[in-house]
Amino acid sequence: SASSSSSSSSWPVGHYIFISTDSVYMACDRKRFTRDDQGRLLEESAVRPSDPWERDALHEADEYGSFKKALETALEEAYEQQQFPFTSLRIPDVFGPHENTHRQARLLNKLAAGVSIGTSLPGDLTDTSPLGVVFSKDVADA
Repeated sequence: SASSSSSSSSWPVGHYIFISTDSVYMACDRKRFTRDDQGRLLEESAVRPSDPWERDALHEADEYGSFKKALETALEEAYEQQQFPFTSLRIPDVFGPHENTHRQARLLNKLAAGVSIGTSLPGDLTDTSPLGVVFSKDVADA
């Protein structure tokens, strides 16, 4: 996601690192999704719907992704208005110890049951892109 640098000494942090996830796409306008030639969503797909009713419905369906997108937007605005130094990393779903979204358990249950998995979004039943995940310790070590 967005990355910005500044050496402003007025901030209590040297450079803020925000770990976002691909869950932000769950809060975004599916009509504006753009994919690469392998079917993966491109970063510019992370645009919220202009219709407030649709935005609210997506927020209700996935608060986690909606809040992550809101934080990305707030950081981008803080940089544009006040040169707040930050880097936002939009990584795949993070699995490992202390995972609290229950996505890991659902994924493992599907795999154990032999159910096909992928990145299919509601209303996007033709998507067969591979699922992206990262181990929490690998993120922490990076």
